[in-house]
Amino acid sequence: MADLGRLEQVENISSVWPHEAWDFTPWLAEKENMDLLSEAVGIPLTLDGTEMTVGQRRLDMLAHTVDGSAVLIENQYSTSDEGHLGSLFTYSAELERIEGIRVETVIWIAEDFDDANRSGIRWVNERTRGSAVFLAVRIRLFKIGDSQPAPLFDVVEQPEDWDQRKKDIVNRSGLSARARSRLGFWSYYRERYPDDGVPVDHTGDVVECCVPGWSVSVALGLYEGEVWIGFLPSSDQDLERLREREDVVLEKLDVELKEKGGWQYPKVRKFDTDKQPDNWPELAEWLHLQLGKYRGALTE
Repeated sequence: MADLGRLEQVENISSVWPHEAWDFTPWLAEKENMDLLSEAVGIPLTLDGTEMTVGQRRLDMLAHTVDGSAVLIENQYSTSDEGHLGSLFTYSAELERIEGIRVETVIWIAEDFDDANRSGIRWVNERTRGSAVFLAVRIRLFKIGDSQPAPLFDVVEQPEDWDQRKKDIVNRSGLSARARSRLGFWSYYRERYPDDGVPVDHTGDVVECCVPGWSVSVALGLYEGEVWIGFLPSSDQDLERLREREDVVLEKLDVELKEKGGWQYPKVRKFDTDKQPDNWPELAEWLHLQLGKYRGALTE
């Protein structure tokens, strides 16, 4: 039998972040942590500022998403309350009145949400269809044994049509059709395989995934009618080190030595472009399985 650890919740997040404004908000402001929140709510977020003064009010965080629309983020320890719910409306109104910033999305983060507050958010979302969006996001910490606590964002309230609204945000972003297609595929890939290293908000053809202990990357590529995978050495030294392991690479990957624009040992899979995004699941699975093999060829 495998010896497995037990997942335990850290009851009070203040044991990790003692103060909401001085500890939690600065932690969330770091890009990799903002990416965690982006992944949870389903829209890419770029931070504009923290602890911002608007009139006589001080709001926790202001961000924007890919279409440029403003996102207000309010953080709260413990269980949600009416005071913070009212602050969401006040901050949004003051931003528009004083700064001319129209808030399109409000994200309320708390350790837990009172049933009445959740009903209030649902009530607002039902009456602001096509306008502002209110999201209730629960923050929790978990650990296994003596491990470091790991944060988990969980959306507990959102509009019924949030999936469509997320697509509308991307469509309004000004991105080209090609960039929107890439954003859609890589976002799907990241959601399905979050540990592979695909970045948030990626709109390019190629994603570079690291290999532990190596500076050589495994690159995943999405082009018209084909997906690619291969090594991308960043220097002649990396290339020499890769070539020293050539026999193992060829055996494990069942490929021939090929080069194309810097790619080493590439594999290609053709697909029907007209079937996107219906074929995203099989393309993502193929790339994910190949990525495991490519990483294993260097690390096993």
